[in-house]
Amino acid sequence: MTMPLVNGSVVKIWTGSRGNDYVVVAVNRSTKKIGLIKHTCINQDNSLRAGLGKVHKWLNYEEFGVQKIVPRVTRVVGTRSVDNQQLREFLVRVGETNVVAASPAHNIVANVDTAQDARTAAAL
Repeated sequence: MTMPLVNGSVVKIWTGSRGNDYVVVAVNRSTKKIGLIKHTCINQDNSLRAGLGKVHKWLNYEEFGVQKIVPRVTRVVGTRSVDNQQLREFLVRVGETNVVAASPAHNIVANVDTAQDARTAAAL
C-alpha cells in the first residue's frame, strides 16, 4: 500500500515522454479533485512565489471503497514544506474557498498502475 498524498507531496505527472513535478496543495471534496501547483512555485524558504496566480492543475480522483486513487499520478517523488498560512491566503486570493488541506485522513493515493508511466509504457 502506498502512502497517502498530503499537502506538500511532490508528484510526477507525465505528458507524452515528459514528466513534470507538481506539489499537492488542496482537496475539493465536492468535485472530487486535488489541486496542484508547479514545484518551482515554492521558494527555498517554503514561501509561495509572489507571481503565483492560480492552481495549475486540478486532477480528478476515483473512490474505491475507503481509498481514493488519482489515476494520472503514478509516482510520488518526495515532499516539500509549504507555509500553510501563505497557502490559505493564496487559495482565498484565487477564489478557491471550498477546499481543504490534503491530509492522510483523506486517504488519497497515487495510481499503482505503472503502465501509465510514459517511460514504462514506452518500454513495453
